[in-house]
Amino acid sequence: MGGKPELLACYLSNRGQLLHYAGRIMGDTALAEDLVQEAWLRCHGMHPENPLSFLYRVIRNLALDRRRRAVREDQRFVRIEGRAMEAIAADVPGLETELAARLELERVMECLRGLPDVTQQAIILYRFDGLKLREIARILDMSITRVHGLVADGMERCRLAFDSTE
Repeated sequence: MGGKPELLACYLSNRGQLLHYAGRIMGDTALAEDLVQEAWLRCHGMHPENPLSFLYRVIRNLALDRRRRAVREDQRFVRIEGRAMEAIAADVPGLETELAARLELERVMECLRGLPDVTQQAIILYRFDGLKLREIARILDMSITRVHGLVADGMERCRLAFDSTE
């Protein structure tokens, strides 16, 4: 080591200054404590030329990394503080909403049952299975134009059935 202070001795004798430095960067003493400890954990087996400036540099780099991470997280997530979270509606529909949706689905299925089989099949493949018209045409072995007509006609009949019941 040639008269140079060891990293541990440097860390222990300058810990207060390192905490103060980290606190100024982070703006929070608890975060500063974490940062200084993390710096020590990352460096404890190393033998740098100038241990004190090495520790300062590691603390600065760790602080920058944390700040970058916080910015990325802020861009990805919406932070809600206090009781504002309670004002947000739950993702789970209420009983009334679920019942209304079931009734509407039953009406749609009843309407579909009144259509010719090939029209039913085309609408189900298009609206429920999410297939493209060309995929449906291949499955039903008909032209895309014919499939489009079946879907449009069936949807119009269902719309008219819904309009007449409301």
